[in-house]
Amino acid sequence: MRHRRTRTPPAPLPQRHGVDPARVRLPDGGAWATVREYLVERLSG
Repeated sequence: MRHRRTRTPPAPLPQRHGVDPARVRLPDGGAWATVREYLVERLSG
């Protein structure tokens, strides 16, 4: 039996300087006011 994969919808933004836009989903229940705050917390050592 084959499973159907749902396709990721096309990016809503164009490519800039050779970089594709990224989709970031934040975990539920966070205290971040912005995506930047979340990424700084997540990616800093």
